[in-house]
Amino acid sequence: DAVLTAERIRRHIEQTTLRFDGGLVSVTVSCGVSQLVSNEHAGHFIQRTDEALYASKQNGRNATHWHSG
Repeated sequence: DAVLTAERIRRHIEQTTLRFDGGLVSVTVSCGVSQLVSNEHAGHFIQRTDEALYASKQNGRNATHWHSG
């Protein structure tokens, strides 16, 4: 569900145009998603989520990636 929610938010942002400095600007977002694994340390969970985010950025940006653990 988290991946679907992140992807829905990402698409909504992608379709939004903002006024800035007298013009229109498009904005995109990259998302990283992971699920806390049983007995996993919070620091490792955050690290995996960060890795998923960087995978989105390294693969063209404006994407959602999932780290399964």
